[in-house]
Amino acid sequence: MRPAVGVALVAGAFGVVGLLAAGGVMDEMLGRWFRLREFVATRRRVDNTPPPWAVDNLRQLVAEVLDPLRDAVGAPVRVTSGFRSEQLNRLVRGEETSQHLRGEAVDFKVDGLAAADVVALILRLGLPFDQLIGYAPERGGHVHVSWSGVGLRRSVLWAPLEGGYVAWASRGVA
Repeated sequence: MRPAVGVALVAGAFGVVGLLAAGGVMDEMLGRWFRLREFVATRRRVDNTPPPWAVDNLRQLVAEVLDPLRDAVGAPVRVTSGFRSEQLNRLVRGEETSQHLRGEAVDFKVDGLAAADVVALILRLGLPFDQLIGYAPERGGHVHVSWSGVGLRRSVLWAPLEGGYVAWASRGVA
């Protein structure tokens, strides 16, 4: 039986400044390699606490994509953006329909691998995903992957230096 866990907001002169997780809820393991705190940014002074259903979605994303990827590469997979509350999503100028809002998407980097190599590896491994986007180094050099339990589109895109997105097959990258 899991003990009851509470989350408290710490308020200061500038509004909400962080989260205190009683009982270590942010240390909760979502899978073999990832903890909840890796997916929950608090640096923007907003409440970014994911609701339980979003944590369930993150757990599925970890199980289906991130843990198998981490096992395959044998190197750390560093989350750069995970769950986003509506307020945080607005602050980072995320899309209004972003799957980050539902805990269904994550942006990450793999130590020692370029984004294009990570995208190619995910495709080669046959991991399930809804959307997979590799970003050129000049646009952050990260990978965005989303997973949803319903109707995976398997959309693969590349975000080139020039902006916008192109189909993975026409990305012009070696």
